Amino acid sequence: KFIPKVGIRNETIAFETSEFVRTFTNTSAYLYLKSNSKDVLRYAFQASYFIDGYNSKNYKVQALIGRIIFDSTKFVSKLDLIGSVINSNPDYVYQHYYSNHFKWENNFHESQTINLNLRFESKKLLNLTVSLTKMINYVYLDTSIAPVQLSKDIDLISGRLNKLFHLGNFHLDAILVYQRVMKGKDVLGLPELFTRNSIYWGKLVFKKAMDLQIGFDVLYTTKYYGLSYQPSLNAFYFQSSKKIGAYPAIDFFVNFKLRQARVFFKVDHLNYGLNSGKYEFVPGYLIPGRTFRFGLSWLFIN
Repeated sequence: KFIPKVGIRNETIAFETSEFVRTFTNTSAYLYLKSNSKDVLRYAFQASYFIDGYNSKNYKVQALIGRIIFDSTKFVSKLDLIGSVINSNPDYVYQHYYSNHFKWENNFHESQTINLNLRFESKKLLNLTVSLTKMINYVYLDTSIAPVQLSKDIDLISGRLNKLFHLGNFHLDAILVYQRVMKGKDVLGLPELFTRNSIYWGKLVFKKAMDLQIGFDVLYTTKYYGLSYQPSLNAFYFQSSKKIGAYPAIDFFVNFKLRQARVFFKVDHLNYGLNSGKYEFVPGYLIPGRTFRFGLSWLFIN
């Protein structure tokens, strides 16, 4: 049984740079259908069509079909197939811009993104998503910091794996992302491999009154031509002169929960200065050096 929702949505959008802010409105009609989330076989459909505004005649369509393939009192495993098509006008700053540093007037075609995802989710086993993406009439800022619309499509394949490992009181929360441009010009500025891992010791201590975690966060990417940043435009642009990555950024943390209080101590970029070279996640912008942070959250209950 489907639960439908139909309506009209009005939104205000702003394109902002250091030089100006332009505000527009969009009016769209939408339709949303979904089956009961407790059904073994699940369906969902969502569509929006922009009637008026900057994105007039643009549309978004997304559909999902999924199945619960294992259900028990301890955990649930789900398999979903998700497809989407997004048709949109390029951002205003790519079409019209005038300042002391940059000037252009363009009339780009609408861009389209077609995406297909296969997603498996299981808290006990792992979470895995494999995606195929096609980008048509893609618009980006080239090496001269000028907007360009590609005449050829970009085909991107990506995968994301998330797994939580346990060994006694030791835990590893691992995320691994693979992404690669299979066809077309690679102007996306993406590393082929990206991983973020939390390695920690966790236990209920002091007669189970405190939930304590002590460990490390590690972020690493393979080398790639990352996008550079242009402050005047408040935007990123493609560059092919400098590779970044191949550097582990390590943070140390201590978290604990005591009744209604949550407290954390964290040392960001613990390994700063231990390796030679510059540490950048954006070309020309160094990762901040070793810093210490402290936080407290208290939940008040009447």
